Amino acid sequence: MKKLLITGFLLAATTICAIANERLYIEAFDIDAGETKTVSMLLENEETYTAFQTDLYLPDGITLDLDYDEYIIDPTSRLSNDFVIVSNMIDDNVIRILVYSMNVSTFSGTSGAIVTLQLTADNNFKGTATVELKNTLLVKADGSEYSLPAETCTVNGSTSSEEVHNSGDVNHDESINITDVTTLIDRVLAGAKIDGCCEQCADVNGDNDINISDVTSLIDLVLAGG
Repeated sequence: MKKLLITGFLLAATTICAIANERLYIEAFDIDAGETKTVSMLLENEETYTAFQTDLYLPDGITLDLDYDEYIIDPTSRLSNDFVIVSNMIDDNVIRILVYSMNVSTFSGTSGAIVTLQLTADNNFKGTATVELKNTLLVKADGSEYSLPAETCTVNGSTSSEEVHNSGDVNHDESINITDVTTLIDRVLAGAKIDGCCEQCADVNGDNDINISDVTSLIDLVLAGG
């Protein structure tokens, strides 16, 4: 239903050429192999808008996390409570994101993060890659629609999978404590990869298998003070 509403709204709008000073973009960031990271999508705007649409192009080895089949895209304080965020994968590693207001409210402010994305690098991610935003449209309250040029940001794989191996920092919050133990237990019970769990960090005893022995090893590590 949400998709139908926004589709009709955008189809009714009239496309106008890009405005020079408006930008929707992501700043360059570093991410370790196996790490989950929150990344901001920023909007710089001189005009007032009530909706936007963009296509997020992710490189191989980087995924946008899911929570109960919904991509984890969260609003910032620039969006009031009546704003809706919907998303859908339209091609391999390409996710279309729509943000709009049920009451045709406008975005607060003229700069800064508009939404955040929860991204995860796989255990083999390293080197440099790019994230792109393409086919970006900004929509005003009167339905007029403005296209923006594509934006590209650099992603640096700052640590190889070997460097994070066996750290015990299962949830990648740079601390080894009880939260890593609970995440690891969830991983063992699931019997497969789960969101927010670094696979190589979860193999605490280094036997290339993730099971209850890793849980006991991690508990010993936490009790010893990390």
